[in-house]
Amino acid sequence: MAMLAASVSQSRTGTQGSHDCQGTQEAPKRTRFVVPLLRLPRPAAPRMCRFAYSSVLNATSMAHAKHLLSEILVVSLRDNPARRIGGILYFDDESYSIVQVLEGPTFMVRALFYDHIHHDCRHTAVKKLWEIEISQRRYEGFGMKLGNELNTVAPAAVMELASMEATPLLRLTYTSHLLAKGDVAYRLIFKVLRISIANNRRLSIGGCLFFNSETCQIVQVLEGPTNSVLTLYHEKIAGSAMHEKCTLLSAVPVSSRQYREWGMLQASLLNWSLLETADWTPPPELEHEEIYDEADDDESMRRLAVETSTTWGGGVNYSPASPQASNADGREAVRMGHGLEMVSEVTLTKATEGHSFGILLDEKPVIRADAPVTPVIRAD
Repeated sequence: MAMLAASVSQSRTGTQGSHDCQGTQEAPKRTRFVVPLLRLPRPAAPRMCRFAYSSVLNATSMAHAKHLLSEILVVSLRDNPARRIGGILYFDDESYSIVQVLEGPTFMVRALFYDHIHHDCRHTAVKKLWEIEISQRRYEGFGMKLGNELNTVAPAAVMELASMEATPLLRLTYTSHLLAKGDVAYRLIFKVLRISIANNRRLSIGGCLFFNSETCQIVQVLEGPTNSVLTLYHEKIAGSAMHEKCTLLSAVPVSSRQYREWGMLQASLLNWSLLETADWTPPPELEHEEIYDEADDDESMRRLAVETSTTWGGGVNYSPASPQASNADGREAVRMGHGLEMVSEVTLTKATEGHSFGILLDEKPVIRADAPVTPVIRAD
C-alpha cells in the first residue's frame, strides 16, 4: 500500500510537473486591444438671439392702455426670468404702439413670440421687425426693462396672497434725495433693492422705486398691510442716513393691490409730473424737472434720423410738427421714441416730443415698423 501510495504520489507529481512545464512552453500569446477613450464634446451653449417686434395695443383709452401694460409688466417679471429672457419695452401713448425687444435663448424667445405674444388678444398688427444672433447679453438679471438702457428691474418675489387681503391695505408714497452721487448712488439703489426684496416679501409689502439719476432724487411707493407699511416707513426709511429731505407725499387706504408681486423698479425720469395721480400731486419744484436740453436733443435726433439707405428701401422724412413720419415710397412709419417717461402705478414709456420715431439701442440701429430684419448700425 505504501509503495502504491508513493507511486500514485510520484505519478501525480510528475504529471503536475509535466503540465507545468508544458503550460509554460506552450501558453498562447495574449493579444491586448487598446480601446481609445471616447471624449464626448461638451454640450454647446444654447444659441442666443435678440428679437424685436411691433404691435398696437387694443386700448380704447390711456387708462385702458395703462392697465394692459401693467398686465404685461407683471407677467414679464413673473415668467421671463425662468425662461432666461430679458428685454425692453417701448410705448407710444399717442398711437398705443409698442416695440418690444426680447433677448435670450433662441428657442425660448421664438416660442414666447410665436406661441404666446403673436396670438395675444391684447394687441393687434403684431409684426416681427428683426432677429439677430448674439454672443453676449445686454439685458441680464431681470424680467423686462422699460424705456431705455438706464432702467433696471430687480427680480420680482412672488408674495403669498392667501391671507394678504385680510387686513386693511395702505399705499404710501414718499420722496427723498440720496446723499451719494454717481456710481455710489447706483450701488446704494441696488442695496435698497436687495434688502427690499428680501424683507418686504415677508411683510407682504409690494412697491415701486423711481430714481432720477441726474438729481439722485427718488420717489418710492409702498403698498401692503397698513401697520407694516407705516412701521417700515417711520422706523426704517424716514430716519435712514442714506438720504435727506425725506417727505411723505401720501398715505392712502386702498381696497385692492396695484403691486401684487414685489418687483422694485428704478428708472430715470424725464418729467416728474407724469407721476401725478388721484392720490397725490408732485411738489411744484418737481413738476417740470427735465434732464435734457430740448434744442440739443432735437439736433441729435435729427442727426440720428434715418437717411436714404438701400437697407431700408427708402429714406425717411420726419418733422416734429407732424404726428406721423413718412418714408420715401409713401408708406407711413410708426413713430416711436427712445425717450423715457414714467407714469405712477404702472410703468410706461413714451416717445419724447419732437424726437425721431426710431428705437435707438447701443449700436444705434434705427428700427422701423416696416423695416427688414437687417438693422442699420451707425458709428455716430
